[in-house]
Amino acid sequence: DIWSDMQQSSQQLDQARRRWLAGLRSEHAAQRTGDSALALARGYWMCGYYEAAIENFVSARELAPGNPDAQLSLANAASMLARYDLADATLADALQRFPGLAAFHLHAARRNIPGDMDRARAQLEPFGHDPLCRQYSHALAAIDDPAAPLEHVGEDARALARIDSLRWVQRHATGPHVHAGLPADVLIRALQAAPAGGLTLE
Repeated sequence: DIWSDMQQSSQQLDQARRRWLAGLRSEHAAQRTGDSALALARGYWMCGYYEAAIENFVSARELAPGNPDAQLSLANAASMLARYDLADATLADALQRFPGLAAFHLHAARRNIPGDMDRARAQLEPFGHDPLCRQYSHALAAIDDPAAPLEHVGEDARALARIDSLRWVQRHATGPHVHAGLPADVLIRALQAAPAGGLTLE
């Protein structure tokens, strides 16, 4: 029946996931490079083993300190888990090593929302050539002025979804304090606002 098929499919998927992770572990044990550590960290992250992922993101950064992908992946993962001490230390190091990379300045700007909106704007300003930074600059403008026109930056589905989100913000925002720059902050705020009883669903 359908239920047994679903169970079998779930077991097959789990077995495939375990084989994949075992392969990544073997590769990293043999190579011990920043790239192999990063691949293993991403594998752990995708499978929901977050502590193992963080451990290997840290290893990837240590093995390849000149690789911006390792630094950004660690900063993002630590932020997603609200491990802000690790995320902030990683970001500070990355901003010194890679001062011209927009992704790190975008992350820093998001970290400052809503606590220091002026600083967030200043961090994004030199990177107007980067489409994502430009969209976040428009988001901050939309927070300040609900009547501000919204520029389309790209026509892919994600860019269009961001524009729709900004329009929603312009209709509903009551001030900068209601905004959060990082996903973990959104979830923490939602959990704080949720009733004590019953289910909390993301």
